[in-house]
Amino acid sequence: MIWTSTQKKDTKIVAVMDQVIYLFNPKETEIDNYVFDLKMNKIPQKNVMSIPFRYINVINFYEHKNKIEIRFGSSTEEFIVSDPAKRVEIFTYLMQNIPGIQYTEVSVSGLEAGKKPLIALFVVLGLFIWSYYIASNLEMGIEYNVVGKQASLASLVLILAGLGTKGLIILFGCLLTIAGIALYKKMKNPFVVRRLWK
Repeated sequence: MIWTSTQKKDTKIVAVMDQVIYLFNPKETEIDNYVFDLKMNKIPQKNVMSIPFRYINVINFYEHKNKIEIRFGSSTEEFIVSDPAKRVEIFTYLMQNIPGIQYTEVSVSGLEAGKKPLIALFVVLGLFIWSYYIASNLEMGIEYNVVGKQASLASLVLILAGLGTKGLIILFGCLLTIAGIALYKKMKNPFVVRRLWK
């Protein structure tokens, strides 16, 4: 089976032949030549990633993203397919043709989906509190020096504190708003991962 795409960020050719998944990213003008070679059972050796079925551990199909992720050994390869129908067709084909594969659906809750933005929110909040404390002390005339490595988190906080309390409120207000919006969007949209595994 061969699937092609001319979308800008997509993997240009996904082919499955002799229990191997081939991912090709040739120039758009070369796609037809690659497809012709594949139909003649000749595997192009340029711009190719090959993954034999026997090495595959897990295949993840993200319903909310344009990608399919393949884990094999200790490596991971992702391929982008913008067309949802084509992405489902590829996943279904792999589900039906990889020997010994099992299928599950994993529901990711809003909290799990928002884990990264939540961590970012707490990190930004922690930096704000630390920087604000130092900035308010600097405004009262207390002096600070960085001891040890000059390129450390403490030196970053001291630089930020140099903006003053008003500057910090503006800067971190923007950063916290961005992190908060990202968290809200992620938590509002829990998703399902369809998974094939051995």
